Amino acid sequence: MKRKQGISLIVLVITIIVMIILAASVVISLSNTGIIDKANYAVKITDQKQVQDLAALTWAEYYTDNYRGNELVKKVKDRLEIYGITEDKWNIQISNTGISVIDKHKVKWEMVREYDANGLVARVMLTNGEASYEVGSTVNYMPNGVGPTSYKGGWKLLGADEDGRLLLISTECISDEKIHLGGEDGYVNALNYLQDAVKDYRDGYIGVSARCVTVEDINKITGYDPNTFTGDAFIDMSVEYYKLIGEEITREDIVEMLKTEFGYSSAEEMSIIDNNLEVTYSWDGTDYPKYSYVKNGKTISNSLLESHIDGFNYYDEKTNTIKTISKQNSGQIITLKNNAYSYIPTLICSTSSKAYQMLLVTSEGESEGYWLASRYAQSYPTNVNFGLYYSNDGLIEGWDIVGSSEIFNPTSQSVRAVVSLATGITLKDSVTMPGTYDIIQ
Repeated sequence: MKRKQGISLIVLVITIIVMIILAASVVISLSNTGIIDKANYAVKITDQKQVQDLAALTWAEYYTDNYRGNELVKKVKDRLEIYGITEDKWNIQISNTGISVIDKHKVKWEMVREYDANGLVARVMLTNGEASYEVGSTVNYMPNGVGPTSYKGGWKLLGADEDGRLLLISTECISDEKIHLGGEDGYVNALNYLQDAVKDYRDGYIGVSARCVTVEDINKITGYDPNTFTGDAFIDMSVEYYKLIGEEITREDIVEMLKTEFGYSSAEEMSIIDNNLEVTYSWDGTDYPKYSYVKNGKTISNSLLESHIDGFNYYDEKTNTIKTISKQNSGQIITLKNNAYSYIPTLICSTSSKAYQMLLVTSEGESEGYWLASRYAQSYPTNVNFGLYYSNDGLIEGWDIVGSSEIFNPTSQSVRAVVSLATGITLKDSVTMPGTYDIIQ
């Protein structure tokens, strides 16, 4: 009698054990790639720091596998999308040096200004409703040896960017990186030259990006509104400036000086320099282009006092070039909208405030000029000038690089670096260095 063929109990047990081992190896394999853990994790997380940590792990996996450039960006973004971290909810910045993922709906930082008895800004606080830090305070940031070794200065709190990352500014100008700007090339490529000078001041870990300081950075701190800049305001500011340097000059003196030295036919014509004013220029067959603008419902027209025999130069933003139109091209040349102004921070901020000291005074107590990465264009009775803002001797003003009728002599200024700290970084009062902030990740 034949015995029935079947699976013995021992074989069954062995089979089950083998299957368990195989299943476990698959799970371990998936866990090593992070797919199971991260997918489950991503379903639950909404916290900024947790998302950043997950993104950093994902970036590290592909970076370790030698993905770089656009290929690295695509791989990481595709994986993050599986986890539910998509660009409609998060601002995702990926490079060969790291990744930053920022909640697009996070609480925004704002500047809160406190005033002294004279109405001057005495203190500026940066707050998001949960944390508050004084702008201009020293932050103990050490960019891990990156950047030119000649820079020995420190770093101070400048503010925060639109994505909620804290910003630091170098306390000193980068003296060995003075930027020589002049002529068409100097104006057209100015922002690139400035950026190249400061790009190495990030470490890719705590300081994730670096750029040059802008006039908008300074306006956010002082609270200065460019729209208040008019011809009348400029005259009043000039009177106050001369008071600051110990000279008693009246408003009438300023008006007369502008008429005799700068070509204004009247104080009323000073309105040609108003910020946001639109001025239209046209040829009529002479070397002197005509201009007109409307102010308070009144049209003011005249001819430029400076000859444009070789043509009219102007900056074309669409092509990022300086264009020249010959006087033979009769009719309208261009309608230019002024975006230039100047002001004296000491009329707004107390010189003893940390914010003022940070922006306009070096650690040695001296005022040093530096470029601001912000362009401007300005109309005058003589011509139109295009240039770059800069901070110099306690003033915020412009340096003309290209004119509608001439190319100006180049000049050199230093630059100051602005570093964006990584997402999720906060500050705390330093115990070892009172009066400064330490960085917390």
